[in-house]
Formats: sequence, structure tokens, C-alpha cells
Amino acid sequence: MYLLWRQYWLHSERQKTNHVSIPTPPAYPYDVQYLDLVVQHGQEDSAEESKTKHLNGSTSQHSKKMPRFRSKTNQKCRPDIEDCEGAMIAKSKIIPSGVVAHKSQLVVQLRRVLLDEGSIFAKDKNVYGVKYTGSKGTMKKTPPREIVCNLKKSAALRMLKRKDEPFKTLGLDDLFPGKPVFNKQREKKQPFRSCAVIASAGSLVDSQLGNFIDSHDVVVRFNHAPTEGFEGDVGAKTSVRIVNSQVISKPEFDFLNNPIYDNITMVAWDPCNYTSSLIQWYERPDFDLFTNYWTRRQKRPNDDFYILDPRSAWPIWNFIQGNTPARLRRNPPSSGFLGLILMLPMCNHVDMIEYVPSIRQTKRCHYYDTLEDNGCTFGAWHPLAAEKLLALSMSSSDDNEIFGRGILRIQGYPSLNC
Repeated sequence: MYLLWRQYWLHSERQKTNHVSIPTPPAYPYDVQYLDLVVQHGQEDSAEESKTKHLNGSTSQHSKKMPRFRSKTNQKCRPDIEDCEGAMIAKSKIIPSGVVAHKSQLVVQLRRVLLDEGSIFAKDKNVYGVKYTGSKGTMKKTPPREIVCNLKKSAALRMLKRKDEPFKTLGLDDLFPGKPVFNKQREKKQPFRSCAVIASAGSLVDSQLGNFIDSHDVVVRFNHAPTEGFEGDVGAKTSVRIVNSQVISKPEFDFLNNPIYDNITMVAWDPCNYTSSLIQWYERPDFDLFTNYWTRRQKRPNDDFYILDPRSAWPIWNFIQGNTPARLRRNPPSSGFLGLILMLPMCNHVDMIEYVPSIRQTKRCHYYDTLEDNGCTFGAWHPLAAEKLLALSMSSSDDNEIFGRGILRIQGYPSLNC
């Protein structure tokens, strides 16, 4: 019966006037973990169209050849009668066929990238000396709440503190902030109602999400992504900016003088080896973030400017690997995923905007430039494909929100009582 129904709905989709093709996802062993069968969402749209044709008395070659199934709804119902008993699916719940197709194609691509990265033939130099000994993900489908609460138990971001060595011995300890990130909110012991983590993706162009983004209590952005001139799509509000060591150290980004870094909370980060101590990392960072960090802290000691303890990024990588059946790219998590981890303890929910690209997806890397590279979406260095598949499995949003509007909502620790 399952096979008959599946063939029926796929055939029905092909008959639609817009001729949207829905490819069947490959039978990867972790199908169940990250994506419900596409036909479950395609059925709703197809069923309504089929019933509409039947009610209008239209006949087609399709209706003559395909088997008919008795409907459980009132046959006198019309889709345009909203209060009809036994009614059709509410319009807000109908998943447009274009969104269904985009979801199917995107997830297939993410899975393919993940499998390619985990292949024994993949070029992976393991420059960070990753020696993961834990288990990998399984085929078991885990509820979003359980995944998020397990994340709370497994990993958390830590900022460098004044007592940390070698900074205390070197007399640099006073240059670190004396209070933790979001100290005022911590003192109130009340979480933020809503937080938004804004990807810099090209799919934000023409999104008109600016007002929605600005409605959040906290808005997190990354690196040198601007808002001026893009307010309609990305909003104008910035609360936190997570900045990597390249942006801080390279002259072309003019970190010390660029006004987009003023009057906000900033978190700088640079990766370390899997087993490095802080002393080893301080002596050999990937990029020298310290010079400009010390300079800015001396000039502006009251700014909320922190450095992420690089060791805290690796338990997050371990968690992603522990929930991914394929072997991960052995590089640290992306800034976007670190932004999620930063906000989950502080927010009732976190909206990740265009982290998983919507139907507006293009090859364009950023909304503020014209560079095109699929690696920006699927990962050329960070384990992005695994991160995005995991974020999908943690999400409480429906497909219209994620793949239609570009909004993926994850419930924060406070709302889940983890």
C-alpha cells in the first residue's frame, strides 16, 4: 500500500501545471534522522488539487488510469469553504510544491556533500590533530527537544577570563572584561524572549525579513556583514557580532576603525588544535588576533569585547560528529553554529535566518557582494553540511518557514527546561 500511495502522489505531482519535479531522495542510511519522506509533504498539495478536479467534474487521462481511494472527508466540501466540516487542510498549512522540491533537492545535496567529505578518498589533512574516539550518529530519529537538551549537557561556549594562563602571568589579565557576556540579563535571571542569528547568505537578497529580524530582543551578526543599505532584507539592529581572527588581523577589514564594531557586544575567535592548551595556542594562533584585540581593549576598556576560549569549540564539533552517521570534516564548527550555541542558554527561542538556505538560494555567497561559490552554502572548510542537517533535526519550524521564508527556529534551553 505504501508503494502504491507513493507512486500515486509522485505521478500526481508530475501532472501539475507548473511541472515542478520532485526528485526522490537517495536511500542514504540516515534518511530517517534528518528528513521526513518528501512525499509526506507533497501529499497535502496533491490531494487538494486532485479533490478540486474531482469536485469540478473534470476528467483526465490521469484520473482514468490511476487507482481511486475513498476519501474520509465530506465529499460535498469545497476547498473555498473554510468552515466546512471534515475540511481540506488550512491554507497556511499547505506546503507549496516549489518549497517541497527545494527542500528535497537541498537536503539531497547536503547529504551528498556529507558523504563525500566522509569518504576515505576525501582530502582531509587533519591539520588540527582531531582524534575523536566517541560514537557516531545512528539511524534513530531523535526528537528535537532531546537533541537540544543533550547539546546543553555536552557543550558550551566559554570566554577567556582574567585568571587564565598565560595571560595572567604576562600581565594581560586586566585587558579582559571583568563581567561575563550578557551579564545584565544573567543578573535578572530572565532569558531573552527571542534571538536571531543572521547568516550572511546571498539568499537574504529580496527576502524582506528586515522588520522581522529587528523585532528580536537580540540580533547576532558575523564578521563585517553590513546593515546600511540592506535594512529591508537584513534589518538594522545588531546586538552581538562574532568576528573571526582573519577579520580582526587583516588590514583590508580595518577592524580598529570600522564603525560597524562600535557600541555592540563582540566575540572574537580563532581555532586551536584539538588537544592544545591555551599557552600552546597563544604562541601559535591561526591568525594574530591578539595585537588588535589588546590595542582596542586599551583604547576602549568599557567595551563588551570577548575572546572565545578556542578549546570550547571542539566539544561542539564532538557533539555534531556524535549526531552524524558519516565522518565529519575535521575542522572547527562555523561561526554560525557557534552563534547558535552562544544564544541557546540565553533565549526562549533562537531564529536562524537563512542558515539553511530558503527557496531564494543562489550561488551567491553573501548578500553584500557578488562572489559566487557553492562552498559558502555546503562547506569548503567548516563541516557546514553536517551542521545544517543537525540544525534541521533540532528545529521546531515547519517547512514553509524554513524552506519558504528562510527562518529556522530552535527552542532555547530556558523554554525546554533542560
